Amino acid sequence: MGTCCCHFPLLYKGLPHLHAFIAIFELLCGIGRLVGYFSALPDTKKVQTYDSKYAAAFALDWISSIVPTCMGLFIALLIIVVMLKMLIYCLQSHSQRSCVDDINTSGWLRKVWRNRALRRIVALDCNCPCYKPRPKLRFFVRFGFLCVVFTLKIIAIALYTSVSSSSNRANDLATVCAFTILCLFSTFLIDVYHYCVWWHYTPFDDKTCCCCRSRKHRRYLPYILIAEYRNEQHWGDRSCTDHPCLERSLEHIATFHYSSYKPQPRWSDLHKPEPSVNTVKKSKSGLTYIGFHQTTPQAAVSIAKSEFIPSISGMLGPGTYFARSLDGTNVKVGRNGGFGAWFIAEIDMGKVYVTEKRFYDTKPGNPFYNAGIHRFVGNGEWHVEYNTCYSIHDDDNLDEFCIKDPTKQILQWVIVIEDSFDRKVKLYGLDTEFDSTECGCC
Repeated sequence: MGTCCCHFPLLYKGLPHLHAFIAIFELLCGIGRLVGYFSALPDTKKVQTYDSKYAAAFALDWISSIVPTCMGLFIALLIIVVMLKMLIYCLQSHSQRSCVDDINTSGWLRKVWRNRALRRIVALDCNCPCYKPRPKLRFFVRFGFLCVVFTLKIIAIALYTSVSSSSNRANDLATVCAFTILCLFSTFLIDVYHYCVWWHYTPFDDKTCCCCRSRKHRRYLPYILIAEYRNEQHWGDRSCTDHPCLERSLEHIATFHYSSYKPQPRWSDLHKPEPSVNTVKKSKSGLTYIGFHQTTPQAAVSIAKSEFIPSISGMLGPGTYFARSLDGTNVKVGRNGGFGAWFIAEIDMGKVYVTEKRFYDTKPGNPFYNAGIHRFVGNGEWHVEYNTCYSIHDDDNLDEFCIKDPTKQILQWVIVIEDSFDRKVKLYGLDTEFDSTECGCC
């Protein structure tokens, strides 16, 4: 059994430290550039020859590194302030004949470094509210920035190489610029890791590698991303207000719509045929439907690695049951809060048998009860001719449907483990990562 590479909370919490180390290295390289560009040649002691290409290469080199260099300078100044503070403590303790052990700056240092706005500045990580529910957008913005920086560095190295001669230090500066590409690559790896923790999330109880999961499994979503955690006061972090919303992405449904949301009309009111939700994996019939299913976290982890196991009995006979909304599953499982994990799945409905709850409801005095329908539905006799049995209730929030073969009919799913059953979000600090906004964005 493999172990997920994202189960390293110390590494995730230490990302600002890695960014700080890279920034310090960029600062040292920046100082080396300044010395190399403006100093005289070591052998002849003559001033270097500065032509337009040499100057352009130096300008592009600096532009490509100005942001991390400034961050390195900021960190260096912070270190100087810390050292001065410690020196003042030492002088005060000496004048007061205090013991060296009485000198304690750890509380102040801890407070400074734990300041989230400061850490975001060091990591160059914007805190725009629109990034909270959109980890992929944040990664693509960062990746685009790194691509621009990489392009500038390559152009600078090419210009340095083209003007390299004994009358300048272009070759040395090209070497320094090439070393900074290693910093750029390291930053890219850090961003990939950060992106994977959010968008390719793995809950605490799932220790398996992603390659061991079902091909239908799109992803786990950390509960902090679901609609109940949206902030309607922040632009970019609000829930979806489109009525009706035509977006059928499973991630969009979980992230921007509340638990009462029903992505599609009840099956009997749905226009048929409807285009497939997934344009890549179209179902054979072309009739797909979004279903919600709730279970225990342990069962959800097991299903993610294999497949749904149909129940052997139920009101609609054997099969796998789904509701039209998450709230609908809460009613079905029979207790507040559900079972702790829920699926949003795209389902190939196939041939559907539609019935109504009143026809098979055995409640005493039900004038609509039909023993034939009750037997046909409850014993699963519909399996012979149909793929799905859809039950209409008086309250459309309670509609449910049962599919005969989850192996063939379920096309894909996303899973959310609720906060009471997944401590990884708090262990990694994902629930507070966007807190303590100082200036609206960082």
